[in-house]
Amino acid sequence: MKKILLFIFTLITFSFAYSQGNNLQFSQVLNYEYNSSNIAAYQQSTVGSITVPSGKVWKITSGSCIINPNNSYGCSMRIGNNIVFQDKGTIQGGGSVSNTPVWLSSGTYSVEIGSFAGNTNTFRGAISGVEFNIVQ
Repeated sequence: MKKILLFIFTLITFSFAYSQGNNLQFSQVLNYEYNSSNIAAYQQSTVGSITVPSGKVWKITSGSCIINPNNSYGCSMRIGNNIVFQDKGTIQGGGSVSNTPVWLSSGTYSVEIGSFAGNTNTFRGAISGVEFNIVQ
């Protein structure tokens, strides 16, 4: 009898431990594309903004940027204070870094593309993510 009670107690304890934090419900997939016109050498430019609605959170799963028409120079993609992607390009020694996922609470965030090019260029960028409803 003691073993049965111990087993039931253990089962209930695990169910409480693993059920904590199930307050997010999938809402939709997010895909945004951005184009910049003429970002000056080694500067950043705001290319748009995103607004996370009240009662929702966004999980940014990937970001990218590329110089038009090629990627010999690098760039970075920033949302608010978060650099989600950075590529130094082949001129600066190469290597890209993805800093995702990034979680965003409700509010408005600027989206910026930064240039590692030595001259003024046009860039393209994209971010992808998932929106969740916060369930009380």
